[in-house]
Amino acid sequence: MAIIQESEEFDSVLTVSVLEKEKNEYVEPWEIVNLELAFAVRLSPKKMRELGKWLINQGKRIGREYNSNGKKKKTKDAQL
Repeated sequence: MAIIQESEEFDSVLTVSVLEKEKNEYVEPWEIVNLELAFAVRLSPKKMRELGKWLINQGKRIGREYNSNGKKKKTKDAQL
């Protein structure tokens, strides 16, 4: 069972969690994101576009902040 590093929610429709794999757990590199979708949610076209933009931004942020195993990358600020 992976360790949940963080969870972000979009309008109670979708939850994105970043998972850190445990020592002996096998997952493909970068399979560190868990998506939980609400079942049968009605969205306006505008809200659907906002959801798409939010997902893209979350993916970019997670790629910048985490390693392929789900551990948080060390930042320059943490090294000072």
